[in-house]
Amino acid sequence: MSYPSLVTNKLKVIETSSKKRNFGLTEEDFLHYATKTKSGDESLFLHISNTHFDQCIAYLRSKFKLGDGDAYDICLDTMLIFRTKILKDKIKYGNLNYLYTRMASNVFLDRIRQSNKVDSAIDFFSEDDGSYQVNENEFLDILEVAMEKLDPENKLLLENLYFEEMDIHQIGEKMNLSYSALRKRKQRMLEKLKSLFGTQLKNI
Repeated sequence: MSYPSLVTNKLKVIETSSKKRNFGLTEEDFLHYATKTKSGDESLFLHISNTHFDQCIAYLRSKFKLGDGDAYDICLDTMLIFRTKILKDKIKYGNLNYLYTRMASNVFLDRIRQSNKVDSAIDFFSEDDGSYQVNENEFLDILEVAMEKLDPENKLLLENLYFEEMDIHQIGEKMNLSYSALRKRKQRMLEKLKSLFGTQLKNI
């Protein structure tokens, strides 16, 4: 076999291997799809669902012991994030299969972390009286009503801490407060919110 033929065959092997790691797409194909996505064409995501969902679902089932339905929902949620990143030119060709599956894992883990936060918050706000039992949806509804009873500045403080997950030092700089003053204020607001929550809970 001639040298040019050897080079051509080698390039074909590399391209085939690369396509397998990238939803069966060449880099040119992917860039074409990405451009179409920015114009409102969603055909890339139909292609992803046809070529990668089964693999992603199998991984989520194996890794996290999820059922097919839950794993499929995670893959769909991941698609929305993936689409947003494409629109912002944050997705690069290389190993898209791995990237998508890793993103799906992060979506699932974020759900778990958020669920654990809510469970911990329910325990904190309800610990004074075990006779009141609330589920997650009821808890969030009651907490929202209680939050509205705080003055705007303190409501913003707690939202930054617990919903925006800002660092307490960042909030201190933003509100022109020292770390110690902000910690004391945070504790006072939590106790006040807990009291408001308890009052609202007894009214349901």
